[in-house]
Amino acid sequence: MAIKAAATVALIALLVERTDMSAVGRVLGGIDTIWISVLVALMLGFGVASAARWYRVLCRLDEPVSFRAILADTFAGMAYNMLLPTTVGGDVIRALRCAGRVSRTHRAWSSVLYERVAGVLAMALAGAIAIAVVPSAQLGPLRWVALGAAVLLTVLFVRLSAPFRLLLAILRRNLSGSPEFVEGLARDLDDHLARRGPRVEVMAWSVLCVGLGYAYSIASALSLDAPDAIIPLVLGLPVIFVVSMVPITISGLGVREGLFVVVLGQFGVDGAVAMAIALQALAGLLFAAAVGLLVLVAERRPPGPGTAELD
Repeated sequence: MAIKAAATVALIALLVERTDMSAVGRVLGGIDTIWISVLVALMLGFGVASAARWYRVLCRLDEPVSFRAILADTFAGMAYNMLLPTTVGGDVIRALRCAGRVSRTHRAWSSVLYERVAGVLAMALAGAIAIAVVPSAQLGPLRWVALGAAVLLTVLFVRLSAPFRLLLAILRRNLSGSPEFVEGLARDLDDHLARRGPRVEVMAWSVLCVGLGYAYSIASALSLDAPDAIIPLVLGLPVIFVVSMVPITISGLGVREGLFVVVLGQFGVDGAVAMAIALQALAGLLFAAAVGLLVLVAERRPPGPGTAELD
């Protein structure tokens, strides 16, 4: 944790040193209030869609949980994501919170693993499709590779169990002391959720979540009067998303912002504009984390007369 904290501070300091922050301030200063409202609405929509995806996975496992509780767990996970050394730390918190609400503990974990894998595949699929169809002279023959990757990813998720069998093999090797728990995960991932119906549904929800993420970034570019950054964002977001998941810094801070500057810069986007878009992305994550913090504070408050717990 100390090493990651030091890396976070170092990366942020490097970015600030190499970026004209006064120019970034001027770019951000021109945002209209209506765009702030749009960005807030899109981030809330993303949180609700993410919760709905997880809720539907649990329903497919015959776990009749409360959507309100799942929504609270989702935003609480987003709050922890901003504190933990990795951007998937919030997934662990979600599973821990949900474990007490389901009839079998392993279903809290299998549902989180399932929709997380689906989300990553959906983002990779969106990136492959974007490269295949978005006009850009820099891509050349990469389009055909991207189109093939899009087809392969779709087939892997909808028809085959390869991603989940690989995941189960890793879990069996590292959780050898919990055979019943791992076998429960295996039944969930390789049986109940391996059917076409759950896969198609969770992929549809994942596509919606990815679409809302794209919409947030596009709205960010438009709010900054930088329409030229839209195509670079469409092409670069999957790379930024996947690489920032690597646990180098706390919550990917510094890594994510640096990726915005580097990746968008490859397409000719001005560094100040790229940094402004990165800061808006960070602001969206901090807003979602603030909602999650409010949830955590509300849960610790003793219920008053006539009030009920979240569950």
